[in-house]
Amino acid sequence: MKLYERMTWRDKGKLVFMWLITILSGVVLNLFYDMNFARMLLTGFFGILFFFAFSFMLVHEFTVEESRKQLHDTLTRMLFGYMGGVLLAVLGYVLPLRVHVFLAISGIFCIVVPPLYGVLLSLFLGIIVSQSTLLTDYELGYIVFLCIMGAMISPILLKKQYRILAFVLMTVLSVTAALLFGYTSDGKITMQAMRNSLVEGVFNGLCVLFILPIVLKKKKQKELSTCVRAMEPDFPLAEFMRSLSEKRFVRCQFVAKVCALCALQVSFDENLCACAGFYYDLCDNDEPDNIEYATNLGKSNLLPIEVVRIMSQFHGEVNPISSREAALVDLVYETVRSLEQLPEEAEAFEKEMAVHTVFNSLSKNGRYDVSGLSMNHYLTLRNFLIKEVEHL
Repeated sequence: MKLYERMTWRDKGKLVFMWLITILSGVVLNLFYDMNFARMLLTGFFGILFFFAFSFMLVHEFTVEESRKQLHDTLTRMLFGYMGGVLLAVLGYVLPLRVHVFLAISGIFCIVVPPLYGVLLSLFLGIIVSQSTLLTDYELGYIVFLCIMGAMISPILLKKQYRILAFVLMTVLSVTAALLFGYTSDGKITMQAMRNSLVEGVFNGLCVLFILPIVLKKKKQKELSTCVRAMEPDFPLAEFMRSLSEKRFVRCQFVAKVCALCALQVSFDENLCACAGFYYDLCDNDEPDNIEYATNLGKSNLLPIEVVRIMSQFHGEVNPISSREAALVDLVYETVRSLEQLPEEAEAFEKEMAVHTVFNSLSKNGRYDVSGLSMNHYLTLRNFLIKEVEHL
């Protein structure tokens, strides 16, 4: 498992807390409906099975497939979203009039977290509620249908100009689905069923209409920064680096500029290389686990995950340098540090020799063997730096 996406004890604690919330919701619903101790135990075991498999799914996506999202931030949003969903679900089944609110839950889940996780969590919660409240097969089918429909319309909910339209759509969907499933179950549609379905539809719509703006505001505040934003002087981690040393901060800006210029020569992601170059020096610290310390700072300050990954490959000390962009940043950083050792009055020839020395040394030690950096890229970068060395 890779350092930059290792699931920490805090992450595992979030999953455990979600499991505990699941058990608590099952207990509360059991108290209202059945008072069956065996069903409470089953809720706990279902939760263990689900969250055990769920954790493996998270590890696979964030470590093996290298998701572009932050595992830790995703889990935090997942926890708070799940807490809100459980609260809404329990509230819907302890009110005098039973309300299936899973259309709203699923829609909000799929906005707070990646849609796949949103669907899985809402379906799992629906199963727990069904088991705890002794729902019929038809009602369980209705809940599943609501979860699927909520996920399908979640992209519409993101657009503010369609918010009222989404409210109407969700209300109509909920009412229609309730009547259809009611007819399937009872073979007829009664006035009470129509009244209940209308209340349910309006309740789902209102939940989205009032809760969604709050959710989106919080999500926007926690949104991962872009590479350009992360290099602005008022970015929290940039301010922290400046507080360490003004000279070091200037070096970071210089490395970022050179990385961007080099990236243009070989058609790499210019902003990614610049941002990674800017924060690469953060790994050179006095902490016992210097790289883990730096990557944790990056993750806690919501640096783009690609930048954190390049930082985690610092000099290939802990993780091998496994991307072309990481290799470019490492080459530029080593070159700049080497040029810093030269006296201020050094001639252009001495600087050119320093560049040659760095590139020759790094090409022989195998640091970039699995990076994907081709010999053509390597020579292009070296020749560009030699050509521009007088301006460095």
